[in-house]
Amino acid sequence: METNNVVSMDEHRKRSEKVYVSIAGEVAKDTGTKPFLCTATDGKQYWCKRVNSDHGEESVVNEVAASLIGQRMGAHVRPWKIIYVPESLKGSFIGEGTWRYRLTGDPLFGSEALHTATLKQDFTTIPFINDDANHNHIPKLVAMWTLCNVQEDIQILSDNAEDNSLWSIDHGLWFDSAPYPWQFTQLGHPGGRNRVPDMRSPIPQSCWEKAIEALDSLDSTLKDDLYESLPLEWNITREKAHQLIDYALSRKDYTREVLEHQKSSRGR
Repeated sequence: METNNVVSMDEHRKRSEKVYVSIAGEVAKDTGTKPFLCTATDGKQYWCKRVNSDHGEESVVNEVAASLIGQRMGAHVRPWKIIYVPESLKGSFIGEGTWRYRLTGDPLFGSEALHTATLKQDFTTIPFINDDANHNHIPKLVAMWTLCNVQEDIQILSDNAEDNSLWSIDHGLWFDSAPYPWQFTQLGHPGGRNRVPDMRSPIPQSCWEKAIEALDSLDSTLKDDLYESLPLEWNITREKAHQLIDYALSRKDYTREVLEHQKSSRGR
């Protein structure tokens, strides 16, 4: 019997508690996925990504997978939800010019907007280490970047209203997905190891130790967590979901080495 698309009754119940696009707003420019800002039926605003963007279905699956891993570790990842498109908006156009496209009926990945934040990308040095609780956040972000093999496109938000608190966002090209999706390069080959941005201030060793403990807590239950979090409409098989998590878990020992090195060289 084929079980790739079989889910439990509890999961069907959870998926029936849906959040929908209420108002579709602006489309973000200068990005391949062209996310749009929406007000959802839960009263919150989200940046929404489509499964059929220029970055392909892997991009939204990566978003869910990285968010789940980050949440399991207690990392500072923006809250997210699967956002559904109501019948009244299916087929409608949003955006303008070359950033204009039609909304299909496929569910969207929604990352909760943070309007008081500044986007940081293409940075070589991690900013604001000594602000807010960032000395707690950064080691877990380093663990995420390493575990998920982020070769490029590390992006963070610094919240201007909360003493520059750092948040991880935009995980579409993670899991060794640049320039091609899901290459799953092994550690012994070029592209199997990622570069951690520089840190110009020390971080307490206890913070690195907490990140290592969080890393050690990750296990194979993430595989079904990912599959059951993906909307059925995306048609992602259980095998693909498990393969993605298996790749991340295969990097745990290497990630622990990176954290231990940072603890000894950057800790205080």
